[in-house]
Amino acid sequence: IRETGKLSMETVRELTGILHGFRAAMTEYGVESCRVYLTAPIQRAENLGFVMGQIRIRTKLEPAPLDGREEQLLLTWKL
Repeated sequence: IRETGKLSMETVRELTGILHGFRAAMTEYGVESCRVYLTAPIQRAENLGFVMGQIRIRTKLEPAPLDGREEQLLLTWKL
């Protein structure tokens, strides 16, 4: 993203592959619903619409933006 302002096709393929595997695991464990949130760097990508479309098509998951406050909370949350 830094050089072009866009996620590369390779990055989109890797991202959707990971999410596809995650969805398969959830199905295996009987999880009926989940949420996929997009962090600020992805939300700023010039090809955000393309990325969101690829997530929908390749994973059947619906991506949603993550609010800045929520993102900060998650980044500071300690397990």
